[in-house]
Amino acid sequence: MAFVRKSDEEQLFELEAALAHMAALAKHFHETNQGHYLLGIITQLRALVAFDPSGKSKMLRPLLLDQADKYDVELRLFSRPPKPRNGAPGLVASILAYKTWSVFPKGDFVQYTLRDWLLVRAFYNDRRNEYENRNRLIRDMANKSAAHYDDHITEFADSIRRGFGSRYKGDQFFIIDTSAAICYLGVRFIRIMKARIEGRDPNVDPSISGLDAEFEALRISMI
Repeated sequence: MAFVRKSDEEQLFELEAALAHMAALAKHFHETNQGHYLLGIITQLRALVAFDPSGKSKMLRPLLLDQADKYDVELRLFSRPPKPRNGAPGLVASILAYKTWSVFPKGDFVQYTLRDWLLVRAFYNDRRNEYENRNRLIRDMANKSAAHYDDHITEFADSIRRGFGSRYKGDQFFIIDTSAAICYLGVRFIRIMKARIEGRDPNVDPSISGLDAEFEALRISMI
């Protein structure tokens, strides 16, 4: 059984608070349709999961990924296979119309760790005619040059914005879809840790299986 020291308890509390804040921001966005709530979500996503694949950056210390690594908790989900690196010139921005991930296997979805999922080529950059990954898009959207969400964003984020449906613009869909996945995995991690601390088996804990069912039933659609 893994025991958590006081400093680690504080980190878990910080993670739980960040996840709750992100969920509240999403709720406010749906109630008001005001874009500044999405900027808040992107800021939280950067703090929770954005990382430098080269390992050189000392500025990016993703709280959720670091905690999961520290306690050897596997965070996994199912999602579509990676897109090819290059796309055809003039291709309409590749914004998927429905939730891009699943708790359980379905269709052509494959299993990823959270870190691998963040690096999967999934979204089209129509300036470069290339597919790029969620980690890059989170970092671009949260970059200082994107501080004024409606006016100044990077080329990749701008490319995503050009996609739209009846419910969301492309960038809105990306933020809601991705933040829902991170909320799910983050809350799941916390419940696993609490089960360990209290001496319960996470594999049969009803609070965890109930969470899986809740997020599998979640519907996110641009239509």
